[in-house]
Amino acid sequence: TSSSSSTSSSSSTVSTSSSTSSSTSSSYTIEGTPTRRGYVYEVVSSPKLYFIDAEADCVAKGGHLASVITSKEFDFIQSIALYHSSQNEFWLGGVFADEGFGREMLWLDGRDVRLYALDFADGEPDSSGDCLLLNARSRSGDPLGSLESFICNRRRGYICQIPIPESLTSSSSSTSEGTSTSVPFT
Repeated sequence: TSSSSSTSSSSSTVSTSSSTSSSTSSSYTIEGTPTRRGYVYEVVSSPKLYFIDAEADCVAKGGHLASVITSKEFDFIQSIALYHSSQNEFWLGGVFADEGFGREMLWLDGRDVRLYALDFADGEPDSSGDCLLLNARSRSGDPLGSLESFICNRRRGYICQIPIPESLTSSSSSTSEGTSTSVPFT
């Protein structure tokens, strides 16, 4: 079954599309703001992959595991994880490295790290893991939206962030394998 809808707004637009392949994933587009290009966000619930394999899958699609530099972007990524998957945990594109006097977080795509935009769980990040994990829900299923450093060799869902070439318009699309929906992103 396929359906599509579109909502116009003076704000940016988010386009969504769902695939009906053997893996479970959903893609989202944030049309660019004046300071950066847009991205397609793909929430992958299945198959769960190790961090390095999740990053390799995102790179094969032309992007990286998602990075977050604003609170608004974090809220958006949290909301798509909650809305389009029943899973609790997702890899994001942050890694922790021991640098000089402490641990430093880096984004795999090279974006600037702005820790004030990130909502870490109490006591996090700690030295228990080197990869960034989004806890979208608590164990009881309630929305959580916190981050933690986690052991990289665990299988989890993941969120890819793929830049859209500026020459392309992606406000809506439809394929024979999926559906497309546009909703406002403010």
